[in-house]
Amino acid sequence: MNHLRLCIHLLLYLLLLPGLSLAGEHMVAKKESLIAAYVYNFIQYSDWPTSKNDNAGKLLSILGTHPFGTSLDAIAEKSPASHRLSVRYCADIPCLQGSDAVFIPRAEASSLPQTLQALQGEPILTISDIPDFATSGGMIELVYKNKKLRFRINLLHVKREKILISSQLLHFSEVIEEEVR
Repeated sequence: MNHLRLCIHLLLYLLLLPGLSLAGEHMVAKKESLIAAYVYNFIQYSDWPTSKNDNAGKLLSILGTHPFGTSLDAIAEKSPASHRLSVRYCADIPCLQGSDAVFIPRAEASSLPQTLQALQGEPILTISDIPDFATSGGMIELVYKNKKLRFRINLLHVKREKILISSQLLHFSEVIEEEVR
């Protein structure tokens, strides 16, 4: 009887194992999609100085390896003409110039000071999931808190580059105004 029970448990385990793997993949895809949607909305709820060409849409550049999978490309493809988003993937810092927004993934944390230095003085919205990004010179930091995605906005850094963030977006964020550490 114990042998039969063991066989049934083993069979159930083998049958459920692929489902657990798929569930894990689904969670990763869901996280990628959520991050991509946040980044898209950060851009849509921001305004740049009038010198930027709004008719051409917005250009988001992503430095190095990113956490989006294909989610961000899918959102960009479906974006309406009035809010068109173009995505550019950059292997190096000079490629980021001319962007409206830049996403700096956690994998690029070691080059963060050089990246932010290169973008300083330009109206480029900087977004990252690097811990303490908003207090290290960045503008919008994605934060995972209690298994939920949150974000922090450093208004001092945003205002310095003359970018305006919608009050609707600020309402849902943790607003900080700290100088670079």
